[in-house]
Amino acid sequence: MTLEQLNYLIVLQEERNMSRAAERLYITQPTLTAYVSRLEKKLGFMLFDRRHSPVVTTPSGKKYIEKMKEIVYAELQLEEALRKPQEVGGHVTIGIGYGHSLIQCPDLIERLLEKYPELDISIEEGQENHLLTKLSKGEIDIFFGHAELEVAHMRIGVVHEERNLLLVPIRFLQRTAFEGLSSSGRSPILIDPSVLQNKPVIMPGRGQGSYITLMSILTPCKIVPQKIISTNNNMTGARMAAKGLGYCYGNGDLTSMLHPKERKMLAYCYLPHMRKTRNFYYCFSEDHPQAELLMEIVEILRSI
Repeated sequence: MTLEQLNYLIVLQEERNMSRAAERLYITQPTLTAYVSRLEKKLGFMLFDRRHSPVVTTPSGKKYIEKMKEIVYAELQLEEALRKPQEVGGHVTIGIGYGHSLIQCPDLIERLLEKYPELDISIEEGQENHLLTKLSKGEIDIFFGHAELEVAHMRIGVVHEERNLLLVPIRFLQRTAFEGLSSSGRSPILIDPSVLQNKPVIMPGRGQGSYITLMSILTPCKIVPQKIISTNNNMTGARMAAKGLGYCYGNGDLTSMLHPKERKMLAYCYLPHMRKTRNFYYCFSEDHPQAELLMEIVEILRSI
């Protein structure tokens, strides 16, 4: 039985009059009468007692209509559930650090919704160690970050490489060190570790991949900071560095979000033996039901 046919019975049960029911259904009364008669003959029992006015639904008719409601509605729900894996809908939660979220997520979400307008998306921003915990608990669907990952039953890969840079206030350097320096960060300058000795540092939160990276840069050079200012937001760190409050870890993409006047107050630097790049990873469960969608998100980020 189709939903339309079931609706014939429901409307007749409600109206208790063949003419009014046919009018409400936008069909003729003979059409409705013929349908009910054929169905009753097929079933072998009366659904409606039409010998009286108003029409009375028989006890068997009431049970039949109620049961058919359950069956037809269940069939519609099943069809909808089976269609959903083929239509990308539902919800996805992306775990990503504050800085990358600020820089990359607006373009990522725009492109993702162009292809899948029905998709609901949550951006979970935070420290990498917290995001990885959420990933292991199934609270986020995919993780993006710099943490060196060795997690069982997870699909892991590199989205792209990022250049390692130190954002150093120009007042920390001698004028000859930064004359002609490109504000794009494409021409970083080599500085001696002594330049940063006993200078304040703006340190990322311990749960961030950039904290590990910065420590791997400073420790071999035995650089001891004068003081430490800690922030979980790399964009905040870059702005504080532009005010001369300390040097920090960063990159050209991050400083592109700064005001031009702030960018002019920073030099893009690197130290001897410092790794020039670091990897930006993705990670999600191998058996995730939306694995194809998650890989599309990865490819969009790669293109950005």
